[in-house]
Amino acid sequence: MQRWGGPFTGALLYGDFALRHVPGRAGRMAAGGPLSGLALTSNIDFLNSSWADLANASITFSNNTLIISGDLLISGALFILDPSAVVGTKIGTFNLTADIVLPLAPVIHHFAVSAGTATLLATNGPPGGGYTVLSSTNLASPVSQWETVSTGTFAGDGTATNSIPSNAGEAARFFRLQQP
Repeated sequence: MQRWGGPFTGALLYGDFALRHVPGRAGRMAAGGPLSGLALTSNIDFLNSSWADLANASITFSNNTLIISGDLLISGALFILDPSAVVGTKIGTFNLTADIVLPLAPVIHHFAVSAGTATLLATNGPPGGGYTVLSSTNLASPVSQWETVSTGTFAGDGTATNSIPSNAGEAARFFRLQQP
């Protein structure tokens, strides 16, 4: 963050910052526009001090990309360092773009019936995470009425295999994975 003016020259602050939500600041009006409640704070927490407020914020999420942008306004912590600073003055803009990797939900990837046994291969599970295989002959039944037919833990690669006895006399049987 470069100095906005004042009696000093050079960089005012440098290093790591956190974008923190400060609910009490949201909705307030400042000279630079409405405050979003988002503030830049130091990576070393100085009593929850805000160095700059984000005003006129735009927050979008599309195609797993999060974009936050807006105007940076002088906040109280900068004023403490430089009393010539005017709280609420615009000192620059803020742009953050982050690609969000959403966790995949476990799915039954392969299903086969042979010699009275149904074999299910599940994928995309969290390594070491637990799961339950539920079954019902009525797909429309509430999940609470499905019976537990197997439990287990996903392997390190996120897969799990279950062999479940099947009844050839049933017209249909449905299976689903449930995680705790």
